[in-house]
Amino acid sequence: MDEYLNNHMALKRSYPFEIADPHIPQHGQQLHAHESTPINEPLCLLGSVIDVRAQVQPGVRDLFHRAYAFGTTQDDLTFEVCPKGDYFELYSQGGAFARLDKAFCNEARGLVGLGVEFEACLDRKRREETTNAWTPSAGETVTFLVDVNVKSLMHHAGTVGNILLRSGIFLQFPLQRPGGETYLNPQILQIEGFCEKADETMTEGEDALTPTVVLDGSAQGNLKPSRKPQDNFEQILDSLTHTNILQEIRTDTSRIKTKLMTHQMMALDFIAQRESGRPSTELTFWQERRRRNGTCFRHVLTGSETSEHREARGGILADDMGLGKSLTMLSAIASSLPDAESFASTQTAAENGSSNALTPSRATLILLPSTTLIDNWIDEIRTHTWPHKVTFHTHLSRDRHAETHLLLEKDVVFTTYATALRDTKQISSPLSRVHWFRIVLDEAHKIRNRKTKLFKAIHELSAYRRWCLTGTPIQNRLEDLGSLVAFLRITELAHTLTFRTFIIAPTLAERGTRFRNLQTLLGIICLRRTRGHLHLPEPIAEERLIAFLPGEYSQYFDLFEQYKRQLQMTASGKGRYVSTALQFIHELRLFCNNGPRRTQDTSHGSDDEILSHLVQLEENVCANCSISIFCIDRVEGRDGGLFIQPCKHLVCHSCWPECVEKKKKGNHCRLCAKGHAPTDLTTHFSTGELAFAAEAATETYPSKLMALVKDIKHVSGEKCIIFSAWKKTLNMAGELFKRDGMSYGMIEGSLSLNQRLKVLKEFKSSIGPNILMMTLGTGAEGLTLTIASHIYLLEPQWNPFVELQAMARAQRIGQERRVVCVRYVMEGTIEQHDVMKRQKNKTALAGGGFKNQKMHDSLQYFGVDLTRVQGNAMTF
Repeated sequence: MDEYLNNHMALKRSYPFEIADPHIPQHGQQLHAHESTPINEPLCLLGSVIDVRAQVQPGVRDLFHRAYAFGTTQDDLTFEVCPKGDYFELYSQGGAFARLDKAFCNEARGLVGLGVEFEACLDRKRREETTNAWTPSAGETVTFLVDVNVKSLMHHAGTVGNILLRSGIFLQFPLQRPGGETYLNPQILQIEGFCEKADETMTEGEDALTPTVVLDGSAQGNLKPSRKPQDNFEQILDSLTHTNILQEIRTDTSRIKTKLMTHQMMALDFIAQRESGRPSTELTFWQERRRRNGTCFRHVLTGSETSEHREARGGILADDMGLGKSLTMLSAIASSLPDAESFASTQTAAENGSSNALTPSRATLILLPSTTLIDNWIDEIRTHTWPHKVTFHTHLSRDRHAETHLLLEKDVVFTTYATALRDTKQISSPLSRVHWFRIVLDEAHKIRNRKTKLFKAIHELSAYRRWCLTGTPIQNRLEDLGSLVAFLRITELAHTLTFRTFIIAPTLAERGTRFRNLQTLLGIICLRRTRGHLHLPEPIAEERLIAFLPGEYSQYFDLFEQYKRQLQMTASGKGRYVSTALQFIHELRLFCNNGPRRTQDTSHGSDDEILSHLVQLEENVCANCSISIFCIDRVEGRDGGLFIQPCKHLVCHSCWPECVEKKKKGNHCRLCAKGHAPTDLTTHFSTGELAFAAEAATETYPSKLMALVKDIKHVSGEKCIIFSAWKKTLNMAGELFKRDGMSYGMIEGSLSLNQRLKVLKEFKSSIGPNILMMTLGTGAEGLTLTIASHIYLLEPQWNPFVELQAMARAQRIGQERRVVCVRYVMEGTIEQHDVMKRQKNKTALAGGGFKNQKMHDSLQYFGVDLTRVQGNAMTF
């Protein structure tokens, strides 16, 4: 995000301000613009910047100065804010005692010339907390949070609001208004009928913006404010069962032959209500209001009013992995086929609001990340529907443009995100010329980034009804949810600005109601149930802590010390790249799996190693279109991507022809053309400076893989799935299995769809191999493998959701046995310290601070103090 939010919400530094003189300065300079303030134009209160960090200055941290600053009153406090050099200081009784943080000051300095004034507010609760922390033993770390009220002349309000908005600073309703000025927030959209109110002023009798969401009874009384955003997100998600407002709806047995479970029948009711355009009061954004001139409808979040409202027809089905979301949606499709036929026969281009000649189709377009998952859906259709009752077409082949008539004739059309993106690059895209009855995004979090070409391509597709299927609607940041809301065309919240104003900004406050709007939004559009609804035996989760052999640990320690020295030199200004910290961690993680390199050719790292490193950095996206890539695949038409040579920038197959054309013309790839440096990984992997490189040809296998083989032998006869991020690790495991006469199958990015299906079919067979190895990029999502009862994860992942996806391959509907999930972690290594720690932080979603925390933790592992790095000029 922007500098202010990243610094504000992520890293805690011991003193992120420059050291000031140790005495209390006298009352500082006044804002220069005060002299030019027109006499007849009073200042307006634009709003409050919440939770700005202030730090008590050196020399004023004793108890005398605490009393001097806070006085003896027990009421809320207000401090004058005045500029001093590059900073703004807080004044109490005429003297400065604290300084606002640098990030806020950088943005605020540019507003002084517009006559903007600031005042800092400290409520009673925070005053007490700060007083308790302000002790003689507190050292140099006395910090506290204040809300900063922003005031300006009315004719400058819009300019000030826009400047702050471009910096990612959102003005909130001020809880303290000591001056009594007129309140005018320029960042609030001027929606007719809207009147912003403070949380504390709303009463049951007022016509206020109160949420309509009805929570599950077990969770309704337990949603308590928490200082950890992830706690509240989890509570909100767990409350979206809607058991009190949904009924069981029977499916169309003339088309669906499988009996649905109770939670699936209730999901059909949710889908039916949201698609009707007139859902129950608990599932709508609009509340009916009676006015003197008639009836109107008021939006429960924005407060806008209208005489006629339009409800988005769709939502998010966020059931936990393994609860049968695909069968639920397939049943909804079957039940609505008569409506789909009517839509296709009566809808016209004029009625669907498009100036283009879009052709209405009865089909539900289902987009998926891979062709393998398309085959899963087709298998679902063949398993759960009567023959020929639900027809389908796959829009994938090279001849797909000659089969456009099938897009209008079939009940379901399948395609991949990559194919859809590839088609939209053409002047006349078949998918874009159709007004679909329904679009369903499976693994919908794939479009979570609004800035990518993929999001734009999918967002622009025309549809009457829209659905997102994902067990993780919020993966990294709340903006992820905003992208899904935009795709769904949720009234008044689809625009980035309104979503930030009404959903994201309130969550940044340290107030008990900060998650109310998010809870209301999800309560209306989202349905989520956990695997507890399946009443399956709880999986047995085992963490296998493996110790290195003495020789292995010595080599690991030598490698660690080498990297530690290099990073500490970098941090002291004697090196060039602090960003190599994550590259070093990548090497240490590889050592945990593979031991010393088993080849003397260390000139280049393998492509899957480089890709794995990019996954760590969350940069595993196509350099041209930004679609996520999780495997390296050199065969055109398959899932995955490949690296441009020699710069090692990553591209998907859809963009590869464009890349080749640029190369023919002597141009670089898009990132190189923009001045982005080639990937440093080739240089890094070619160093070959490891002390044990000469011994790399040893036939000794690493301890982790030896432990894996021992565990597999212990459950001989059981179907087992082994996951790893690295193909090299799986290849080494395969060598061990061959040596011991154990058969196995393997799925990785270079296999064609038919080859993958063949491997899966053999594994599911009772006479096939009992071991299936898969790279996480190709096997962690969407597959149903309930024949397996043991899951093995060969290394912990940065993102815990990736592990959950992998474990859910077996723990789903149809599983009758207790699944054992084993994760291997090398004791006393980077896996135990760094990766596991980050997993705990991964769900801290608000503000997008995970990447900064990753940087902080990584350097900390090597003994580098982030606060001492010169200039804090570290970029990842």
